[in-house]
Amino acid sequence: MAHASQTSPVGILGGGQLAMMLGEAAQRLNMPTSILERNSASPAHAAHFPVTIGDWRNPSDLKTWLASLSIVTFENEFVDTGALREAAHSNLQFFPSLDAIDLIQDKLYQKEFLKNAGLPVPRFRSVSTMADCEACADDWGWPLVLKERRMGYDGKGTFVLRGPDALDGFWSHYHAGRDLMAEEFIPFATELAIQVARGKDGSVAHFPVVETFQSNSICLWAKCPALIPRNDATAIKQMASTVINQLNAVGVFAVELFYTASGEIFINELAPRVHNSGHYTIEGCKTSQFEQHIRAVSGLALGETSLTYPGVAMLNILGEFDGQCDIQSPSSLANGHAALHWYHKQDSRRGRKLGHITAWGDTANAALATAIEARKEIELCPKK
Repeated sequence: MAHASQTSPVGILGGGQLAMMLGEAAQRLNMPTSILERNSASPAHAAHFPVTIGDWRNPSDLKTWLASLSIVTFENEFVDTGALREAAHSNLQFFPSLDAIDLIQDKLYQKEFLKNAGLPVPRFRSVSTMADCEACADDWGWPLVLKERRMGYDGKGTFVLRGPDALDGFWSHYHAGRDLMAEEFIPFATELAIQVARGKDGSVAHFPVVETFQSNSICLWAKCPALIPRNDATAIKQMASTVINQLNAVGVFAVELFYTASGEIFINELAPRVHNSGHYTIEGCKTSQFEQHIRAVSGLALGETSLTYPGVAMLNILGEFDGQCDIQSPSSLANGHAALHWYHKQDSRRGRKLGHITAWGDTANAALATAIEARKEIELCPKK
């Protein structure tokens, strides 16, 4: 496998678990990284990657960190693109571009982009009054989905209103100060996702389509390959190509989708970065999403994305209590058919992503069953 020739580090804005796993991938390519993170107890810092402790919201911290970099990428899209433009020097490149980040940060603009690209999305509108919402419900029926246009993730900022009383309660108590959009509710049978990568040379590589399962709007598991007809998987790959090509983006993107019982496909949301639904790729694909992202932003050839096992699954390890957390785990999970990834977070909260398990088998369902059994071998306990 070709290693990077450049010696200047790849800058990563943010030091959470995604930055940690990007750092691990870069390390395997002998590529240095530089991470800016305000929390000295972040996963990337705990994993001993070079972390600059600073606040990207502080112009001085940001400008100082950027000064020695030529490439910067992002752990998440919740960044101040204006501050980045102001602090950037002339030779600095952001991947993906700040224009792409701007578009994806606003869910209304994101949906307009997808619709204008001819891609299937739920019906949507900007709403600013209760009457606007009632008009959407009259046209599309109940339930009605309301979303905050900015800063929502893992279900935060998304509200599914089942009828007029729910809308009245929402408008009375929650809407103030929120920029909102309304969406048609899609009665999906399955949620799907795909990771797609684009290199600096315009080459595109797709990972397999995965099925995901959410509880309380947090991903519990993903299994791969998704059990859908081949032509539908091909259509989803074509949609992902359209997204990343029209944005002229470089790096790995995730496309999250709804799949109905009748086989209709709707794009739900985009993520301009590596994504939880792609964590299975570390053991499950010949090139992980993290290595692929580093390859893309640094100008290396994209790697092979085929599965290394017939079936692969990822199971998130979620916090069970509030407070500092330790983990007890055997050295080998599920008789060597699963792997543990622990994020070294200092504090646990109920439902917080603390790590994940990857498992593999003869089918996607068998891999998921193995991941579930492996989870029983792991104990979360308060730190003493």
